[in-house]
Amino acid sequence: GVTIRGGYAGYSASNPDARDINAYPTILTGDLNGDDLPGQLNRSDNSYHVVTVSGNAKLDGLTIRSGQADGPYPRCYGGGIDVLSGQLILSRCTIKSNTALYGGGVAVLASSAYLGNCTLSANSAYIFGGGVYNEDGNTSLATCLMTGNSAGAGGLGGGSAISNVGGAAAAMVVGNCTIADNLGPAPDDIAVMNFSLAGALTSLTINNSIIYHDGSHNELIWTNDN
Repeated sequence: GVTIRGGYAGYSASNPDARDINAYPTILTGDLNGDDLPGQLNRSDNSYHVVTVSGNAKLDGLTIRSGQADGPYPRCYGGGIDVLSGQLILSRCTIKSNTALYGGGVAVLASSAYLGNCTLSANSAYIFGGGVYNEDGNTSLATCLMTGNSAGAGGLGGGSAISNVGGAAAAMVVGNCTIADNLGPAPDDIAVMNFSLAGALTSLTINNSIIYHDGSHNELIWTNDN
């Protein structure tokens, strides 16, 4: 039942309640020492997850960055946001420069998430789901921009923007989104991946969206569940 809103002018402003998420960014960061450099430098201090959700919550107008979910299970999911249960609503949020084994930006595990008017950029996953990883969850993206995310290494993994994975049942809806310039090392540069484990039910619906330029142009969308 928690709602967190960012983008307020704050205590020192003439009108503390003035709200503009671009002029007054509210940043949640996993960079504890404030010393991250481009690539993966100086990130050993970073939090595994910036936001962890267990229950119902809404985040509105926040920037979430610099999570580093490279630990042992279960600290390998969701560098930016790790959704463990309940329902998360994200509105007008920017999720950037997060890393994980699964779900660099956001990981939804047997839960529910809705992302509206959000930007996911420069997130990376060592295996699946650079931007968003949905495993046995129910996730929707509406009017989102996903750019510059990456996934996969050494011939393993993929889904530089999105991975929808069903071990029991997974459902994902993407509408009015732009998914562009999300890259992975060849041959893993698949922008959107839908993967069924042992015949599990998966559903991936994409409406009125642009999916463009994954590096090789060979497989923008890949699925093993026809």
